[in-house]
Amino acid sequence: MAEYVLGVAAAPGEASSLKERMSSILDKEPIHIARLGPGLGVHGGPGTLIVALREEEG
Repeated sequence: MAEYVLGVAAAPGEASSLKERMSSILDKEPIHIARLGPGLGVHGGPGTLIVALREEEG
């Protein structure tokens, strides 16, 4: 895994907790913490958290 991003819908405290847990597991910090748009937020709800991973090339 090359890098990862966290997405959050109105739950900044949960994103911070997830960041700490993911950082300890993967031994990497996320490259960005993004606020999810209304389309994802309305379907996932206010506590939605997303982890997006990008694989290394090669």
